[in-house]
Amino acid sequence: EHARRMAEEQERLRLQQEAEEAERKRREEEAERQRQLEAERERLARMPKPCVDCDGSGKCPDCQGQGFVQVLVLAPVVGEPLMQSSAMSGTQNHGRAPQGCFACYGRGDNALNGPFVKGTGCCAACKGVGKITPVFKALKTYRTKAEVEDPASPVAARRR
Repeated sequence: EHARRMAEEQERLRLQQEAEEAERKRREEEAERQRQLEAERERLARMPKPCVDCDGSGKCPDCQGQGFVQVLVLAPVVGEPLMQSSAMSGTQNHGRAPQGCFACYGRGDNALNGPFVKGTGCCAACKGVGKITPVFKALKTYRTKAEVEDPASPVAARRR
């Protein structure tokens, strides 16, 4: 009778230890799975995203990559013969004319806004690449002494 009770008690303890070991292993596997999911989320967050300004093309959205836009320059006087006013000034200051695209660092139109300088034609937001790389600042995290010394903490796990 006593031997049977001892065997039952030993069997119960063995089953309890196996259950505790299985639960510990399950927790470790779950923690590892969560760590891998977090690492994958962080990797995806750090990947370059398509530029929303140029829709990933890299071309300036204002001039479609040409470096200039067409502007309409009106004649200073209405009804005066065009040949006479152009001959007096020496240049034609009316009609359609190219103007440097301000969005991609061009300027002027050779009429009212100074000398014509063609823009780069590249999107200013992504510098013509078509993708924006996220910028992450390193965050310093402070841990308590108990967290560092606790063998179950992630800090201690990284030391091993």
